[in-house]
Amino acid sequence: MAKLRHIAIATRTPAEDAKFYEDTFGWQRLAGPADHPLGRFVVVTDGTVNIAFVDFSSDQIGKGPAYTGLHHIGVLVSDGEQAADDIQSHGGRRLDFEGGDDGGFEVKFVGPSGLVFDIAEHPWLGTSL
Repeated sequence: MAKLRHIAIATRTPAEDAKFYEDTFGWQRLAGPADHPLGRFVVVTDGTVNIAFVDFSSDQIGKGPAYTGLHHIGVLVSDGEQAADDIQSHGGRRLDFEGGDDGGFEVKFVGPSGLVFDIAEHPWLGTSL
């Protein structure tokens, strides 16, 4: 079974948002604030899932650069090629975009209702298997 392990939130204030959740729920900071070709970010974790708060510098999901809110989720899969085939055979489609890949994600897709998600064969920083 594939596992939810990553949530990306588009925000103009990643450090402030991350601090709120650290202070409120005791989540642990993993990275940031830092700059990346995709935007400025802070990553926190609850030990199972990581949450990236990102001020995106480009529009990856077709909602415009000013969009804030749920950006995408990340799903841990055992076989990326098989998962990609399954996604597409069930009506999902692959998204291609300009940007750096530092190993935090593998491939982005969009489901029938418009939710964007990554699939990866490796866990994200600060997540469990």
